[in-house]
Amino acid sequence: DAPPAATQPAPQPVPAPAPPAKIDWEQWIGVRGAAAFGASILVLAGVFFFEYSIEHGWITPAMRVIAGTLVGLGCLVAAELRLRKTHTVLANWLGGAGIAILYVAFWAGNALYHLYPVWAASIMLIAVTGACVTLAVKRDAPAIAALGLLGGFATPLALSTGSDRPYALFSYLLLLDGAMLWVAYKRRWAWMAILCLIATAFYQQGWLLARLDEPRVVLGVALVAVFAALFAALPTQKEGESEQGERLLWKLARSAGVLIPLLFTIPLAVRGDLGDTYWPTAVQLVLLTAAACWVGRRHGSFFLPAGAALLSLGTLLGWGVAHVPETPLEVWKLAGLALAVGAVFHVNAELRRDAAPGWVPAATFHIGGLVVLALSAAWVDDAGPWPWLAIWGALSVFVARLAHRGERAKLQLASAVLGAVGLGSALAAQAGRDGQPDAALYLGLLAGAALLMQLGGLFRRAPEARAMGDHAAAAFALLGLAFVPALAWREVAGQHLFLYLATGALALLALLVAARRASGLWMIATLVVTALAHQSWLASQTGPVDLVGM
Repeated sequence: DAPPAATQPAPQPVPAPAPPAKIDWEQWIGVRGAAAFGASILVLAGVFFFEYSIEHGWITPAMRVIAGTLVGLGCLVAAELRLRKTHTVLANWLGGAGIAILYVAFWAGNALYHLYPVWAASIMLIAVTGACVTLAVKRDAPAIAALGLLGGFATPLALSTGSDRPYALFSYLLLLDGAMLWVAYKRRWAWMAILCLIATAFYQQGWLLARLDEPRVVLGVALVAVFAALFAALPTQKEGESEQGERLLWKLARSAGVLIPLLFTIPLAVRGDLGDTYWPTAVQLVLLTAAACWVGRRHGSFFLPAGAALLSLGTLLGWGVAHVPETPLEVWKLAGLALAVGAVFHVNAELRRDAAPGWVPAATFHIGGLVVLALSAAWVDDAGPWPWLAIWGALSVFVARLAHRGERAKLQLASAVLGAVGLGSALAAQAGRDGQPDAALYLGLLAGAALLMQLGGLFRRAPEARAMGDHAAAAFALLGLAFVPALAWREVAGQHLFLYLATGALALLALLVAARRASGLWMIATLVVTALAHQSWLASQTGPVDLVGM
């Protein structure tokens, strides 16, 4: 007899999907909505009470402030002692209303009635903010925290006398930010960190743009650095501590806390009414880019360093346009700042070698720096070749280091193209002019750089990197060759031999790549560019040649 067939186990029943969560409209409208509406009405009643009493003169100013204070305290007492155990939502909103009424009362006592000085009002408002923070943390009440945050940041505007007191203002804001950010982290309320950032940026940028003058430039830089450090130090939210949306808000708060101060560096660099701002700009730019790289590396984000790279390029370009260098020293200063910032991004890339996008911020700045170099090399006629050569060489070395892996090999080609345009522009604009080195020096530098590019392609290990290095060497040689005839048209005396030697050397280097890669395209390109260069040189000496009639 055949053995009985094995019986298949009965399939397990698939559990029915959980019903979608429904909004408890009764809870929102009947409980929370009513509590919020009642608290709002109570706050409005307190505000209109002061307005109505002022219009009709029923009670003295002191009595009005005392009455408002008693109403606010009464709301807090009722919320904490009577309603907390039975009606939690109502107690939270009533407590928030009491906090808001106390803010209004203490503000009116100074701003409207002048019953006590500003320092006394500040102490009372700080005490109200402290009570608000304590209640918000203890009761886990976002409503109280939101009203306390609103009142705390409204205090400087409410008590403003129009005088300029930056030390008092920003000391108060620093304490307030510290307290509110602590509450935000303690209760995982990322929205509070965002609101703190917005309010702080409003005061900070407003003062920097409206009040900053030459004697207080260092103070402005210090303020930017301190508040940027405060937001950069926000800790990371772990996976189990908060939802993904909350973690994104924390990342946004940290990133914007660094990028907004970095954005201010651009007007600091371009404003002409602040005197010589090179060193304040340089210090602030280097510190903030280092902070952006540190925060990005610590929290696994490359968007923050990439944004910092773009803003740094904007700052350098703005400073160079607003303060066009007129002496070699000024060009060296600009080149030194670019190299310092580039070194910060490159160190960050080296520290994040295992992270796939870790090289993007450094490449963004280095390639962008070469673009700025290519655009500005011809603007300054009196700098000579050395500042441009130093910055081009350093940035090119940085790019070559980043391109040591196959997937980054295309960076070599971008570096070669931009470097050739930069050096070629300097050659065409400066060589042979009064006070500048002879054209032979420029031609030698151009040929030497092309030779280094050739060697760089030969010593690459990865096949793709070696191939791209060869293409970069050929592109550099041919682009450099295209700028050589500019010297002939300017009638640089006694340089004909060097022109021929440089043209031949650059063409030979390009042909070596064509032979090594068996590339007919590079061969044709070399012949065409060389022929055009010689034809241009010949036309500069004898006039245009009629090729058709020959």
